Amino acid sequence: MTRRFLCCTLVVLCLYSIFPCRILAVETSAASAILMDADSGRVLYERNADRKMLIASTTKILTALVAIEEGDLHDTVKVSR
Repeated sequence: MTRRFLCCTLVVLCLYSIFPCRILAVETSAASAILMDADSGRVLYERNADRKMLIASTTKILTALVAIEEGDLHDTVKVSR
């Protein structure tokens, strides 16, 4: 039984070394991106991280977040021109 196990292990290791391992890269269509570990602050991925960009989308997301957390979603709000 030990010999059979050893042979199977050897076969698996040989097959594993034959097939190349693929490393999946981070892909994004964004012009600029950064991925950080929240606990350590370590940068895991960056692409044009120092590029100056407009923050319109970030502002929209923050506005929606504040509205959800602080507002009453059942209120009717009238916005004038």
